Amino acid sequence: MGRRIEKSKKALRAAFWQLRAKKSLQDIKISELCQAAEVNKTTFYAHYQNIYELSEDVEKHLLYQVISDIPRNQDYTFENTASYTLEITRALERHREELTILFRDRDVSHLGAYLEQVMKTVIFTKHPHLKNNVEMNFVLSYCIHGAFNASMSNPDIPLETRLKILETITQVLQPVMNQIQPLRSEL
Repeated sequence: MGRRIEKSKKALRAAFWQLRAKKSLQDIKISELCQAAEVNKTTFYAHYQNIYELSEDVEKHLLYQVISDIPRNQDYTFENTASYTLEITRALERHREELTILFRDRDVSHLGAYLEQVMKTVIFTKHPHLKNNVEMNFVLSYCIHGAFNASMSNPDIPLETRLKILETITQVLQPVMNQIQPLRSEL
């Protein structure tokens, strides 16, 4: 992607954040967004069809940031699901304010679906032989949505308490992951 294109998209995303912190998504006008980004409407429409497409781009960008904030992200294995789940939860917590701004008008499951998509992309990039494994996809969906929803729905429970509970749950699920693990040699 060219520098000029990236600069325009970066300006649009920054302006979007500025406006989104104050307004609902439906109330943001393309004209005010372009004015805040110091770009014209033609530039906006060269990159996005509408405000919803820009919002989706910003959401995905944030989720990739959340994932990149997970220490040792590339060291993920199915033998360390508990520690990985805890790191995901910590990363989500570090970005809670941004996530709340972006998804305040939407059902939280929308964010969970994006998180699942991003997490599976990361995991299946490292473990491509498991991408079409039905059992693995199901267990990952369960773990990702379960950890995410439980954590986001219970912000009043102290983080360390949530982490202890998630660790216990994930450790209980570890035998299921171990049962699925042999299936990768069959793929």
